[in-house]
Amino acid sequence: LYLLAISLANLLVYLAGAAGPWVSLVCAFFLVGLDMSIKDNLQERWGIGWRLFLLIAGGGLLSFFLPGSARICQASVLAFSVSTLLDVAVLRLLRKTPHRFVVSNLISGLCDSALFLWFGLGVFGLPVLFQTAAKVSGAALFGVLFARRLTPRL
Repeated sequence: LYLLAISLANLLVYLAGAAGPWVSLVCAFFLVGLDMSIKDNLQERWGIGWRLFLLIAGGGLLSFFLPGSARICQASVLAFSVSTLLDVAVLRLLRKTPHRFVVSNLISGLCDSALFLWFGLGVFGLPVLFQTAAKVSGAALFGVLFARRLTPRL
């Protein structure tokens, strides 16, 4: 699901063409928000190595099938890689803080948005803030949904 959401987000932004920044905003809420929520849960269990592998695989797969999407995929891999390392560092620093995921998502989401929009779409400024807000809001929504779904099973 993590790999599928990354690949689908890249594909939709690539196919959107000139509407890329707006489509990117919707993808940020639904698909990247979903990814952020999944990574919060899986990172607690599996660590960081799997994340770097999956995001590089996701970018590589789409670039292979749609060679014209290389710029979007490269920007995505760069943004996810840097924000992942930043996310891990923040989570380790705040490991005993109850709101560590919120803080790490804010910081890594801002980094991811800035790098992706700048390198992938040539956009910066206010769209970065909007996309960051969409990612963090989506992650919060999916986090609540997952918590409600998983809590009865635990």
